[in-house]
Amino acid sequence: MIGIRLSRVLFGILLLVVGACQATEPPSRETIASQDQWRPRKPVPRVEMSPQDVAAARQDYLTMYAQSLQLTSVPSVPAEQIGYPEVVVPLQQQCLTAAGVAAQVEPDGSLQTDQGAAQRSPAIATALFTCTARFFPDPRWNLQPTQPQLELVWVYTHRFLIPCLRSHQVRVPDPPTEQRWVKSGGRGWDYPDLSGNPDREQIIRHCLPTVPSAWYLGDRQE
Repeated sequence: MIGIRLSRVLFGILLLVVGACQATEPPSRETIASQDQWRPRKPVPRVEMSPQDVAAARQDYLTMYAQSLQLTSVPSVPAEQIGYPEVVVPLQQQCLTAAGVAAQVEPDGSLQTDQGAAQRSPAIATALFTCTARFFPDPRWNLQPTQPQLELVWVYTHRFLIPCLRSHQVRVPDPPTEQRWVKSGGRGWDYPDLSGNPDREQIIRHCLPTVPSAWYLGDRQE
């Protein structure tokens, strides 16, 4: 959806665009059964953001979003929930469906809608804006990633994601070395294009491209 293209703005750094260099340590041959069972090498420090900064980040995004939707009358919509994308994207989908707008949650957790419909219908544009404003993804995802966060994503890619994809017979290169990955700011390895794979949805659901929010944002420390 245009609103959850917020995923592209707020979460683009973590859809794992990493680079194909030879790693000194090959990815694990042991396949972890599911993302829920994956654990980081060490937790990252909790990412802090004041309530005032969260509110400002939300307002900045909504201002930009209203302009992209070409809304001439922008409704004032209070936030009902600001949370992990894993939580708020399904809520956005339910909100849009209740408003009569077709929307579905994709296997990777993003929200898919008919973006062209918003240009044709002010009512649809207003619904997209309203549902995004009501259920807003945690803006801490939009902060510059720290070194511990980059290391966390590398470990996720190296220890879970690549072995998971290979267990489904998907051919993927090894990631860069951890040092190269961190130095590049998290670039150089692409999640494979599975558009022609008949098992695409099953593979993506099993091998989710994004690190769980609780680990990435440091809210989980166990």
